[in-house]
Amino acid sequence: YFAENETDPNRVYLLFMPLTTGPCRTGQYAVFYQSLFQELGYKNVVVLSLNSDNSYAELGGEFNKRAWWAVVLSDYMVDVQMALRALAADRAEAQAVYEAVCEEMVEAAGRGTAALEHGLARWARKLGGIRLKRRMSRARRVLVVGEIFVRRDDFSVETLIAHLADKEIVPKVTSLSEWIHYLDYDQVRKLRKSLAAMPAMRRLISPEARKLAYLKVEMLWKGWVEHKIVKELGASGLIPESPHGMERIMARSTEFTTPELESEASLSPAVAAVAMDEGYDGVAIIAPFACLPGRLIEALFAPWARERRLPVISLENDGNPYPPNVVSRIEIFSHNVSRGIRESSAVTSGSQESSRATVGAGAEATGCESCSGCGCEQPPRARPN
Repeated sequence: YFAENETDPNRVYLLFMPLTTGPCRTGQYAVFYQSLFQELGYKNVVVLSLNSDNSYAELGGEFNKRAWWAVVLSDYMVDVQMALRALAADRAEAQAVYEAVCEEMVEAAGRGTAALEHGLARWARKLGGIRLKRRMSRARRVLVVGEIFVRRDDFSVETLIAHLADKEIVPKVTSLSEWIHYLDYDQVRKLRKSLAAMPAMRRLISPEARKLAYLKVEMLWKGWVEHKIVKELGASGLIPESPHGMERIMARSTEFTTPELESEASLSPAVAAVAMDEGYDGVAIIAPFACLPGRLIEALFAPWARERRLPVISLENDGNPYPPNVVSRIEIFSHNVSRGIRESSAVTSGSQESSRATVGAGAEATGCESCSGCGCEQPPRARPN
């Protein structure tokens, strides 16, 4: 921003740089930026560091309401943008319409959430009028999971997104709102754990019980806002189906790790598994170089996916363009998704199970214990292509 705009010494600039705990370097980002601004001589820049432990709620209810509308709406507009890159018949024309809608949204956001709510149907109609090569329901989809900041950083994901879009594969970049839902879930989990350790008579009047009740109401309101936005913008036909319901998603986390880990390492494998069960065609894991949660996600989810012959790729970004060998891996991953590898693996698996059942029935009929030395006339098992 400062490279493109002249700074005003009489104006205070605010940088929102959230903090988080757990096995992650995110807590150091705000410290780094503060030191960088001092080194560059910017004296009128303030770093605002809200904390993930309370879902970044320090600025109060009214701010949180507006911020939640903005976060959720921006999440789904990213989905729309990804869909248009993959499916638009004319990308330039589609991008022009998209940018015009975004400008209207920013202007409406300045007037409040009521203006945003009022404009949803109109924006959905404009976006729905864009010509597509194929409908979303017929497109292949890839879920992008991993470290919360890098997966939403344009520079880090651009190479992956470009290769997928060129093959008409819709990338679904996991949303910021999902992370907020996860933080709310984790607060509820810890509050319930604290309440379980209290005497029964004390629980009802404890601060933890009041906080839990308030948090549950807030979570219901957040869900209502998100449902409304999805319902209205979904009429455009440009928002892919994605896993919802944090309790349902985190129920899968115990298959990979424990919720006590409190990071993307417990969330991302679970949401990726749910997505693959619900019909996604591949998963991409992306993280900063040598990121502990990122490598945990890869170590936990990649073997699970490969065992089921599902397309998966893991990427690490160090701030430089990806080298040729990594670009080649992205190309291979995109090609496998485009070919429908998960569908062909399911067909192959089904034919193998059918063959086993047929041979097993023959073995049972002839009284033999195995197919070695069996004299039955069952055909040999076909080798998968």
